[in-house]
Amino acid sequence: MQFTDFWIGKIQADRLPESLDTPGLIKYLTVFATEEQCFQVMYQWHETSLKRTSEKWFPRQELIKLLEDKIHKKGMTPTLRYCLELLDSSEKRTVTAAEDRINIRIDNLVNKGPDLLISRRDPLGIYILNIIEGFNKETQQKEWIDLLRHCLNAGTGSRPTQNWLKKARQLTARLDNKQLSQHLHQWISYCRTILTERHEGIKGTPDFDVDYLSPINHDLLKALIWLIPLIKGTSLYDLAEDYACWAFKRGKETGPLSSRTGLAVTYVFTFLPFDSALSRILAIRKSVQDKAAQKSIDKVLLLLAEKNNISSTELEESLVPTFGVKSGGIIETTIGKHVLSCQLIFPGKSPVTWKLNGAAVDTSRSLKQNKAFREFQAQVRNVESQLAAYAAKIESFFLQQRSWSFAHWEKYYLQHPLLGLLSSRLIWTFNDGNKKTECILLNGCLTDVQGNVVNMMPETIVTLWHPHGASTRVMNAWKKFLRLHQIEQPFEQVHRSIFAPNTEELTDGIFSGRFSSLLLDRGKFTVASVRKGWNVRKKVPHNWRFLPYIELTDWDIRVNFLADMKEEDTILTDNISFYKQGVPLPLKEVPPVIFSEIILHIDSFVKMANTELYNR
Repeated sequence: MQFTDFWIGKIQADRLPESLDTPGLIKYLTVFATEEQCFQVMYQWHETSLKRTSEKWFPRQELIKLLEDKIHKKGMTPTLRYCLELLDSSEKRTVTAAEDRINIRIDNLVNKGPDLLISRRDPLGIYILNIIEGFNKETQQKEWIDLLRHCLNAGTGSRPTQNWLKKARQLTARLDNKQLSQHLHQWISYCRTILTERHEGIKGTPDFDVDYLSPINHDLLKALIWLIPLIKGTSLYDLAEDYACWAFKRGKETGPLSSRTGLAVTYVFTFLPFDSALSRILAIRKSVQDKAAQKSIDKVLLLLAEKNNISSTELEESLVPTFGVKSGGIIETTIGKHVLSCQLIFPGKSPVTWKLNGAAVDTSRSLKQNKAFREFQAQVRNVESQLAAYAAKIESFFLQQRSWSFAHWEKYYLQHPLLGLLSSRLIWTFNDGNKKTECILLNGCLTDVQGNVVNMMPETIVTLWHPHGASTRVMNAWKKFLRLHQIEQPFEQVHRSIFAPNTEELTDGIFSGRFSSLLLDRGKFTVASVRKGWNVRKKVPHNWRFLPYIELTDWDIRVNFLADMKEEDTILTDNISFYKQGVPLPLKEVPPVIFSEIILHIDSFVKMANTELYNR
């Protein structure tokens, strides 16, 4: 008893908990103390911690393990039950996951329920436990308990480990496939109902502060969703997709109620064939407004591409949305009996036409002031801006060694409702290994400059045609072709300016000074260069405080355009230099297309950013 008084005295010391030897006290309670002494110490420990500091100094984790060992050795006694009550925090409105696990362990010890750490603080936990307890066969109950225990050990990560999946596959194989699918369907449907109620403002249990699910059951549901690909012939994917849209939906005052389970759904879709998985994941992402959730879904898309040996650029091409554009560049919406239709024209404003029963009609001023009409106009302007952005992206292919098989190019460029508007007005080079042919789309067929229809094999290599190296005769023929068929290109291709190193530059050898000693507006220059994919370093060695540069990774070439910041937000330009693997590259060795495009870039920067001082 004297040791008990000693420890109680230590607990009551003014410097609690700093002066308390917690491991020593736990060891004393484990080895030497009786049940009554254990209760006395725990009671004083709990009360003193609560009054003088906070409950965090009351080591529930160590004490529950101590009591479990005593109960397993001697059985449950009234004194040990009182000790468990000191650890129980189940009546608190808010608990941590660790506290909740201790409460579950206490409940299992007292009520002898299934040995599962499933929380009873939300409806899902109670629903699952009632089903498990209702199994008649002990073997069946054990198999389900093993699977659920494995799911409870899945952790807090966004995707399972391979070892976890391997064991989960073994555990699911022991269960009846139909029954497993049925229960997963019930639980996911039940959670979807809870989500819809929360979004409709219907609160959960009044006893606890739980928005949707407790942390333990949240991770449990995530792991249960991970089981979907392991079920043979599963029809759960449609339900999971619908659930994910609700899980990612933003609350009135909060973000998504369950991003972790929504991400679990997108992860299981990566087990489907690529096209099916991509369409499902994109359908979910389209409904997501939270930026962090969008980034997480993008990581799942990269995982999907990696699983299917698809490069990030190919994935990016497959993700280009249609923005509601139909084949032929048409956008339509219905307002009452009228149909608003717009034929996209690039470049420039696209006219909006009112139709009634398929025929164009005049419109009244009141109809044009309709809210739906203004929203449609805003949609058209947004699509036009997207069209301009993708035109700039395709133009950047001149600085990249981009090529596609004809089958891939036809699917993601020519047949795409939005990109097809651009691709069909550009000239492309088709290489079948024996012959190169330049063609453009005319009347739905690929046509060469002579007007001949050319058929392509699926494996034919496609690249964006650049006019460098083309003869004057060919250039004039293409210009005549475009005028004859009234084809307006989204950017200058046939009429593109071509630049080559001049004699002075070839004499200097490794740099071009054709844009040196120009005083430019720094803000305008920065905007123009960044728009073209350039970067700007504002502090670099050798006194150059402003260095625009571009990395051409496909060519392993870096281009620097030296400049120095001056007063009044201006810069003074200097030389253009090319580097390959960090070594200066002689201008005669720079690929002609690269040199021409870089000069064209800088020429556009200078025209946009020139100053009055320069114009004098």
